[in-house]
Amino acid sequence: MPDSCFCEAVRDALVRQPANTWSNLGFCRAGVVMAVELWRRRDGCGVRPVEAATFALAVFLVGATSFFYHASLTFIGQTMDVQSMYLLALLAFAVNVDALRPGAPRRFGVLYVSLNVALGVLLVTVPVLRRYAFGLALGASS
Repeated sequence: MPDSCFCEAVRDALVRQPANTWSNLGFCRAGVVMAVELWRRRDGCGVRPVEAATFALAVFLVGATSFFYHASLTFIGQTMDVQSMYLLALLAFAVNVDALRPGAPRRFGVLYVSLNVALGVLLVTVPVLRRYAFGLALGASS
């Protein structure tokens, strides 16, 4: 169990951190609202539809995986939670790179998937680097 983190106190219950767990449903709801709006408009809402759909999915996954992690406080939950944050941060990076020289959706997809796989492998093999890797992903995305 985490003993020095910025999360709420750990409870000895089915849901280990209730406030952190239930508050993530807002991300799930936002992802669903974005997906519905994207489906309704079918125009990508200002960006390419593949990028908009990926964004809606990433937002939903941030909520769902963080919900699972804070409810269970397991390593698999933590891994899924951090990977979903990579999905969101690296999406911004891939969209920005693609905007520099617009190309086919395949290039966007290859870059996005490759970066997420690389950070996912790093997350599982050297988990102590997860915060630094996330910080670099955020920095590269801005």
